[in-house]
Amino acid sequence: MAKENTHDEKERLKHFIELVTAIIISLATIASAWCAYQATLRGGIQTFRLSAVNALGRKSSEQTVRAGQMRTIDGLLFIEYLKAKHRHKDFFADFFYQRFRPEAKQAIDAWLATKPFQNPQAPPHPFIMEEYSLEPEQEAKRLSE
Repeated sequence: MAKENTHDEKERLKHFIELVTAIIISLATIASAWCAYQATLRGGIQTFRLSAVNALGRKSSEQTVRAGQMRTIDGLLFIEYLKAKHRHKDFFADFFYQRFRPEAKQAIDAWLATKPFQNPQAPPHPFIMEEYSLEPEQEAKRLSE
């Protein structure tokens, strides 16, 4: 009988170990599934955030291009203005001056006030002066940040 009890105890212990093992494996499977769910959920949130960041990056690039176009137009008009002034073609100088954008006009007026043709300390051109500020550049910086 003692042998039978020992055998029964071994069987019960074996079944108990199998049951505990099955429970641990089940818990591990549930935990893995939960982790996968959370990772997918967080990945989805991250995807939306990356999408928003990409949209801001595109807008920033658009504003940078727009500012570059404004600088080009301002520079071309300024060169033509200086040529007309140099050639004493007042009609054309006024024509170009009237077509300056307000930001460029303000900077050019400030630059001319420094007497750049007589003053060697004057800035080399008006587009480096603080009066010359482009809204699209400021917007691009804000969007980039």
